[in-house]
Amino acid sequence: MEKISHFSSEENPWGKSRTPKLYISPPLSENIITLWPNSMVVIGEIMGGAESQVYSTGKLAESKLPSSAIAFLHQEQLLDREKCEYKIRPDGIPVHSVVYRTKNAVFETENFADTARVSTVFARLTITNISDEKITETATLVSRTGPEFDLVGICEPDGYTRAEPSYHRIKLLPRWQHSDGLMTDGTYSVYYKAGEKVKTVDSDSFTANYTDKDGIYFNFDLDPGESAHVDVAFGRGDVKKDFSYDKEKEKAISFWETELSHIEVFPNKDDPFTYNVFRALVVQGLQMFNYPKNCDYVIMRQGGLQRRMWPTENRSMIEALAHIGTFEKFHDAILSTYFNVLQAQNGEINNFGVHWASITGAVLYSFSAASQKHKTLFDKYKDGAYKAFVWMQAQRKKADEDPGQTSGLFPADQDSDYPAVAQSWSQTDVWNLQAYEKYAQVLEFYADEHFAEVSAAANDYRNILCGLFARFADEQKDSDYLVLPKDPKNDPELEAYLKPLHPNDGQFGPYILLFSGIAGYGTKDAEKVIRYYDEVLGDHKNGLVLPHNEVNITSKGIQWYLNWLEYKLYFYYRRSGRNDLARPLLQAQFKYGMTNEFYMAERYDDHDAYFTPWCPNCSAAARTILMICDWYGNNLGDL
Repeated sequence: MEKISHFSSEENPWGKSRTPKLYISPPLSENIITLWPNSMVVIGEIMGGAESQVYSTGKLAESKLPSSAIAFLHQEQLLDREKCEYKIRPDGIPVHSVVYRTKNAVFETENFADTARVSTVFARLTITNISDEKITETATLVSRTGPEFDLVGICEPDGYTRAEPSYHRIKLLPRWQHSDGLMTDGTYSVYYKAGEKVKTVDSDSFTANYTDKDGIYFNFDLDPGESAHVDVAFGRGDVKKDFSYDKEKEKAISFWETELSHIEVFPNKDDPFTYNVFRALVVQGLQMFNYPKNCDYVIMRQGGLQRRMWPTENRSMIEALAHIGTFEKFHDAILSTYFNVLQAQNGEINNFGVHWASITGAVLYSFSAASQKHKTLFDKYKDGAYKAFVWMQAQRKKADEDPGQTSGLFPADQDSDYPAVAQSWSQTDVWNLQAYEKYAQVLEFYADEHFAEVSAAANDYRNILCGLFARFADEQKDSDYLVLPKDPKNDPELEAYLKPLHPNDGQFGPYILLFSGIAGYGTKDAEKVIRYYDEVLGDHKNGLVLPHNEVNITSKGIQWYLNWLEYKLYFYYRRSGRNDLARPLLQAQFKYGMTNEFYMAERYDDHDAYFTPWCPNCSAAARTILMICDWYGNNLGDL
């Protein structure tokens, strides 16, 4: 596979994206802990209920969400992020570093978190003299509390705008109290000390001075080739004063090794690149399972700095983890939230975040994927799953009784974050069909009494969707292209109304249909659907499929919506026997959709390395896992 070494820019486009931040938080934490490329570590709390909604809609300044940060400065300046490099472990374990180089020295700040629900961050700044002369370097440790957006310099949680951290803004935030070896704001604490193995710095020449204005100044007097370090423990609550950085690191690595030992399907494991990618993507998925503060349920986030859930997106990682190993405790945690917290008496699954009509179906799919390996999960949640199915059938019946809607489908509703309301047959209903078929599969596996009922409903649902597709194909049989409407009534006025409300309308629904086999695989009509987007709209380029309609005014490039449709088309081509067309779609995920640190974003700007919204993106990581498993599991050769 062709390797890309440069970052995408207007001068040198179609390169890599820059990772905006790295996660160092453990799974099942009530914190999002992020490492930024200027060495800043931010601990943000995850609130439950209404408080999380205030945050997620971009009103962080009003919500006063508690967040605290530390950063090591070079003298009194935040590190220049464009001159910093991330350094990650090759095995995917989230012990991450930021490296900054001056003419005479290398500054490396290594960071990780312990595995407690209320996590403590441990950081080690190491400065190495790379000159031929003795040097004195100064590093400043600062700590501040404030809204997360203020700390990192961003105005919304998804990353559609670039983070612009500023030390001048940070200095305006409340200052912490200081005593020997400790800084605190009354809630968060920072303990610091010279490393136990400092051998090249004489104790008399190591000083730590504090000013209320800036922070703690550490002076390093280093001979050529010498190194010295400062260790930090940073967190809320029970932060260990007498900590051993090395022992805490060893415990954290051991924890992650245990979690990753649950991987049973490991494709192309002997290839170092695939090995690193695979483990890193699994780690990112596990980091999305979080407890809200003071709540006894778990949410599963989608990524970015968001606290909300998207169950239709979540199902990808639930399925991926079920496919590759035994991650029962994570599946149990999220299924408990779905069925014990979010399920209504009538069987519908509600959501902490945006309403999609496919949410109940997504939960049914997730239950089916997770429980086929674990009968304990099947037995524990099968009643809730059947209630969800009964509710979904009742919704289809509502459409049967309404002459203004197409019988057998879900009633008109919102199918995504966009406000378009329609009978979204190629999204909501296809997702629901996938849930029915997955549910029937697990019921058959366990010889459940409801198998015949669910199987019949799945067949009926598929026949309706196949019939709709066949109708549109027949109406356009004399055309070289097949254009599918958003709503099955195909009313011109309704379609014109829906289009601006759903700017991604293009291929999302049609390609989900192709993925699900509604048009058959490799058929003339299926190919006519693809040809329309490829030839008429010119949407395909370099293995990417969907150019998004929102243009970044700071860039001359195109923003591509990543992974959703490449994933759909990849499996459509694989099932059509066209591995030659599937391969570039998977390659593009590595070349453009994945950063050098193996993080997936939601979008890719072919001229702007800094446009990386929703990074990391949990569902994109999951879909990439499933594509890797398919490609190498079927011995299709190297990418």
